Amino acid sequence: MRGNLGPVEVLKGWKQAEVTKYVTKTPFLYNTLFFVTMNKAKWDSLGPENQKALAEASQKVFQEVAMGLWDKQNEEAMKYAVDEKGMEVITLPAAEEAQWIKLVEPVQQDWVKRMDAKGLKGQETLDKVKALAERYNQQYK
Repeated sequence: MRGNLGPVEVLKGWKQAEVTKYVTKTPFLYNTLFFVTMNKAKWDSLGPENQKALAEASQKVFQEVAMGLWDKQNEEAMKYAVDEKGMEVITLPAAEEAQWIKLVEPVQQDWVKRMDAKGLKGQETLDKVKALAERYNQQYK
């Protein structure tokens, strides 16, 4: 048996629905952040009008395109996987979902210890991520 942990969009975009029979909706197992960065020295070298123009253009693209892009791709991929490829979607019962979450806790605590060892706020960061995930999971369900 094989498995893959990834976003739903790969079912269509990477053609995984062609070689997969099941998709299990997980409560927490896949997450990533997308961001755009710029060299600070380069940013500082720009005049205020150019900085403002870049900031406004970035905000506009984020609001009009990027904010819902992955949700849209995930919806299209799931529809494709189920309707065209006949995949079965498995939704975990609440007790099973809780068990999966509990099994991930040692991995999270290992991460906290490694961050703390680097002088970073591991537990504080993990708590913030969990709080934000809960907030946005409820908001965008």
